[in-house]
Amino acid sequence: MMTADPLRRLSSTAMAAAAVFLTVAVWAECGGGAVTLEVSNQRILPENYLYIWCSDGVKREKGQKIPPKKVLQIQVASGGAWKGGQQLPYICTGTYTKFYGMDAAPYCIYSSRTAAGDVRVMANETSFYRWNGEKRAWDVIRPSLP
Repeated sequence: MMTADPLRRLSSTAMAAAAVFLTVAVWAECGGGAVTLEVSNQRILPENYLYIWCSDGVKREKGQKIPPKKVLQIQVASGGAWKGGQQLPYICTGTYTKFYGMDAAPYCIYSSRTAAGDVRVMANETSFYRWNGEKRAWDVIRPSLP
């Protein structure tokens, strides 16, 4: 389960697993549009991230280089209008090996708590998923970017 502070949920095992988090492209619906975020060694696209927590414990601001294999948590401003144009953050949280019964390679979960409820989008190496609260299951959105 996600908590208000996802870093608190990461065990030392998960932090070690985050070191293998080399390349993943993450897609999330944000209000009126979509945000695509790519983490590949030292590349971040697009340039709208706020900051990055790395597994070496260093918080890196926009524009700073990111050491390969060190990405642990990424926070991105959505740019969409959820409430009166307010930008809500999406958190991409390191690595879990099991989540809602899924065994997967390292993946990200985007989560934003709004008045309407949670919006969660997950990406692993093969697909993007959106959490369906009514079915309590992940719906496949589309295949992952190459």
